[in-house]
Amino acid sequence: MDALKPVLQTFLRLAHPVLDFLYPRSCLFCLRTIQGTETWHTCESCRRSLEPRGPSSAQFHGSSIKLRGSSWNPEPAGENDLLSSADNSRSSETPRPSGQGQNFPIQDQKFSSRSQNFPLRQIHYLWNFRGLPREWIHALKYRDGEYLVTDLEKILRQHPEWSNTLAGAILVPVPLHWRRLWQRDYNQSEVIARALSQISGSPVMALLRRRKNSPSQTQLSPNERRRNVEGAFALHRRAGRVDRGRRLILVDDVLTTGATAQACAAILFQNGFRTIDVVALAHG
Repeated sequence: MDALKPVLQTFLRLAHPVLDFLYPRSCLFCLRTIQGTETWHTCESCRRSLEPRGPSSAQFHGSSIKLRGSSWNPEPAGENDLLSSADNSRSSETPRPSGQGQNFPIQDQKFSSRSQNFPLRQIHYLWNFRGLPREWIHALKYRDGEYLVTDLEKILRQHPEWSNTLAGAILVPVPLHWRRLWQRDYNQSEVIARALSQISGSPVMALLRRRKNSPSQTQLSPNERRRNVEGAFALHRRAGRVDRGRRLILVDDVLTTGATAQACAAILFQNGFRTIDVVALAHG
């Protein structure tokens, strides 16, 4: 079957001009005719609204995330500084191993909402979650829009700063519960991670599994979001042989309060990973 792929790709490349003449492609969002020979799903005008911002220099400090001079607080500061809590807990955790080819014990400890806040290091996102980016993400997520990631790859290839930001990391998609995956047929975070891998060469590894089928976060308050994802994630057994010194990048579609990303990062941190960043398509 793999031997037929080049033949099929050549056929489709030659057939596209004929198909475009007979059945002109229209933009998924504004329905204008798409000009040119490239296989976009959005017109040039709409693509301008999808131009990504540069990778942010967001840093995680205790319980607040700084984004370009503003303070984003996903959770009120607790009684103790959360970074200090992380440092104090290291004595009871698995020591940080180095090198490859080792088997590392997997910890399945549940984190409280307070201790979930310390692991994130940097946060990067492409868009603000409004307007056309919001429509684009909803199409990807709810309207069988897996095909849209080809547009995302083309857009990001025009911005090498994103490839540089991702280089050398392992891309870890936020997992779906198997029931949700069965309903949707694909995990949108994994689809996004594969697109990021295409532009950066960084591998995609599903190091996490979702063991609780949590309700959607969409209509929940920040406190409800944190409680909703408590105990929802665990380390996948394939992570046992991954070098704990590697930089990990969690990949998700939308970052709102950061509760899901923090819950995932807490499990990774508990199992010895120390450099954990986040990339999302949008924030808001």
